[in-house]
Amino acid sequence: PHGSAAVRCSRRCTPRRRDGVCRNAGVASDRQAALMIIEFVGCTGAGKATLARVVSRRLQACGCRVQGRWHTGSSTLVTVRNALLTPVALLRLVRDRSRYGACLKAMLRALRWREASPLWSIARASATVRALGHNARYLRAPSNEVNIVDEGVLGTAHLAFWGDTFPSLELLDDFLTVVPLADVVVWVDAPLEALEQRAQTRPDLLRELRGRPPAQVRARLANLQAVFRALAQAPPVAARLVPAWNPQASPEGRAALAEDLTEELCRRIDGRCP
Repeated sequence: PHGSAAVRCSRRCTPRRRDGVCRNAGVASDRQAALMIIEFVGCTGAGKATLARVVSRRLQACGCRVQGRWHTGSSTLVTVRNALLTPVALLRLVRDRSRYGACLKAMLRALRWREASPLWSIARASATVRALGHNARYLRAPSNEVNIVDEGVLGTAHLAFWGDTFPSLELLDDFLTVVPLADVVVWVDAPLEALEQRAQTRPDLLRELRGRPPAQVRARLANLQAVFRALAQAPPVAARLVPAWNPQASPEGRAALAEDLTEELCRRIDGRCP
């Protein structure tokens, strides 16, 4: 039943161990890598991190070996940690530049589309490097491990395309041409009114929204929501998409959505290998 403490599903919830890499995969398709990489994407306030954590616990309860990486908010300690992680991630990209070189260049070109201060651009470029570095690490994860990511490589779209105007389709196409997509993309969306409320009540309000009048906050959220909708409809993403509509304010509603997501992900995990 909806809202139960753990998903009671069949054998599908226990993925089989494998020696090689399965066919028709996403980023994990050409080397020994994680069994599956699942990325949660969507506008800020959609509930990505909350759902990702709940789904991760449910998959673990079903017998999956799960590793998760979540958005940790903003603080002095987080800033220091990110400063230390950025050069480590950059070294990973240098070692695997044949895979990530074009992607990094495209993302930096997208960042230059924005009229922003040099400090803003450096911070966003560093966040992009870290996201790509994490992706490179997932490709070396154990082959029976499921990696769940909140705001991974595809999620960096909010770094490049956040603003008051919608980016050109050419920029979005360039971004999707080279971005290393996860095996499954969970797109979390919600009504604009819910996004506004959740964004404004977050303890770590995003810098792009701080000090903005309500009308501009709404416009920026609507624009970012439209960006993720456009990405979700693009063929490369749509082929691996799991949509999640998250208007629920009640714990029961969120639990029901998490249960539905877990069951769908269990099905995909079990179908990963012949």
